[in-house]
Amino acid sequence: MVRMLLCSLVLVLILGGCRKDESTDEYPWPVWILRVTVRDGDNPNQEMPNCAHVFWSVQGSDDTHDWGCHDSNGFVKVWDHISGNTQVFFRVECEGFIPSIEYSVEYDYARVDSTDPQEEVIENRTVTLYHQ
Repeated sequence: MVRMLLCSLVLVLILGGCRKDESTDEYPWPVWILRVTVRDGDNPNQEMPNCAHVFWSVQGSDDTHDWGCHDSNGFVKVWDHISGNTQVFFRVECEGFIPSIEYSVEYDYARVDSTDPQEEVIENRTVTLYHQ
């Protein structure tokens, strides 16, 4: 009985050790990145950390995503896998402010460096919001 239990344990350890490391799939390289800096219209030199949300979707998809600021950095970083030319539509909202119009950004897949396994195609945008 003990021998059978030990054999089962060894088999589980062997099979568990053969599983693919899923941590490498955390970022679906290559990726497009949209970095949206949000400013207060009453004070354009001031970034608005921790309240702005970017609502975005990719052309041809009905899925809309809501991403907010992280770590008090004053910008929202949006990203996803890129496998061809990609157009991203986005708007910015923040409580107490008038939502932005819808913007779009086009990513040219030709900018992807196929020799870099962790390639990023980055666009930066600044959006100014005004108080309601």
